[in-house]
Amino acid sequence: MVANWSVAYTISSPECRAIPELAYQAELPAALDDLAALGYDGVEIQVRDADAAASAGLVEQVRARGLGIAALATGPVATDDGLTFTSTDPQVRAEALRRLSGIIDLAVQHGVPVTLGRAKGELDAGSEELQRIWAREAIAELAERAAAGGQAILVEPQSGSFLSTVGATVDFLGVASAPMPGAGLVFDLWHAAKEEDDVVVAATDAGALLNHVQLADSDRGPLGEGTFDIAGFLALLERLDYKGWLTLEHSQRGDSRAAAETSLTTLRTLRGAS
Repeated sequence: MVANWSVAYTISSPECRAIPELAYQAELPAALDDLAALGYDGVEIQVRDADAAASAGLVEQVRARGLGIAALATGPVATDDGLTFTSTDPQVRAEALRRLSGIIDLAVQHGVPVTLGRAKGELDAGSEELQRIWAREAIAELAERAAAGGQAILVEPQSGSFLSTVGATVDFLGVASAPMPGAGLVFDLWHAAKEEDDVVVAATDAGALLNHVQLADSDRGPLGEGTFDIAGFLALLERLDYKGWLTLEHSQRGDSRAAAETSLTTLRTLRGAS
């Protein structure tokens, strides 16, 4: 652990068509062995299909190394297969919902949350309002499914045309008017630095929805190789009494083990390890 936080690294489930560029570039057993040896507390797993992941013994392989699971991420549902909640094709939307429902069920089974980024989709000119309705209905259904199992779906503000800021995401989740039980928010430092007027204000405004944090430096590389004030951001998380996971989600610089070691060393140097 680093200070009060468990630290995870992004990896890929075996059924993904390709290992995402921001994930550890190795087959699952090798990635898990390396991260356990480096001293990581756990992993955040990019999942494309829950049934295939379960058949491959994904969670069992993680647990066998003594690693925890920060979250199951759903990016490959969109990046591998083009499935999103804002697609104008109802069959695509239905399959996106089916895939995410399966990942929610797998997450509930193992007591971990699910993160939602690219699969929420983007908005098309002239169709924005309808697409927002489709997305909110899907996310509300998934949030209810997660909450019934004691977990949550965590929506990540990302650069793009839909839910790119904390404020937009908080409004979308209906915190002020009709709260969506079982939903929360991922705060990705790299996206926030691009999209927010003030990272400190944005993180503070997330309030009780701030359930998960992802880290990269200013060049979206390992911590300590860019210009972000990582120490200041960690101090902010302490002031906000954040107690969740810190997931490293950044480019690998051609050497995942070195990238993972660099980021973990930076965190330990800045805040100390326990």
